[in-house]
Amino acid sequence: MAQGIGSFASLIGSPIAAALTSINATQDHPNFLGLQLFGGLIMALGGCNLIGLWILLVKQRELKTKFI
Repeated sequence: MAQGIGSFASLIGSPIAAALTSINATQDHPNFLGLQLFGGLIMALGGCNLIGLWILLVKQRELKTKFI
C-alpha cells in the first residue's frame, strides 16, 4: 500500500515541479521559488499531520489506561 501511494506521488510530482519551475522563468534562468515553497508547504503539512496523530494517540491511551 505504501508503494502504491509513493508511485502516485512520483507520477504527479514531476509535472507539478515543471509547472512551478516555469512560472516567471526566463530562457536562461529558471525560477525555483515556487517549487521551494511547494516543497516546504508539503513538509510542513506532513509535520502537522504527524503531530495531530501523536496527540490523538496520546488521548486514546489516556482513555484506556493510565499506564504508558
